Amino acid sequence: MMRDDKGKSVKTDYMNYDEWKKKYVDKADESGYNIGEEFLQEKLDFMDQYTNEKSFIPRGAVFDKTKTIYSVTGIKIVQKLIDKYGGESTDWEKRVGKIDSDKYTHDIHWYE
Repeated sequence: MMRDDKGKSVKTDYMNYDEWKKKYVDKADESGYNIGEEFLQEKLDFMDQYTNEKSFIPRGAVFDKTKTIYSVTGIKIVQKLIDKYGGESTDWEKRVGKIDSDKYTHDIHWYE
């Protein structure tokens, strides 16, 4: 037995953890994006490449959509991540998310 995102017990005799997580937790939409609420952990500074205007995305800004774009062998810098932060190559994922503001749509990439 496992619990879904609302804490309900779900029988999982026929699923491994990854299959269960995808079905009950990730809640991906038809484009493959996770529709759960994720947010920016730290303020992110940026510069508009056309106006050279400096600005930032505030800590706590909510991603509209997120998804994993690479995992395991697809991450080119996985050894640097392991050396700096630890873990195994199978633990790391490269993620992407979208944050919309009044002026910009931000496409943000990160590793976790």
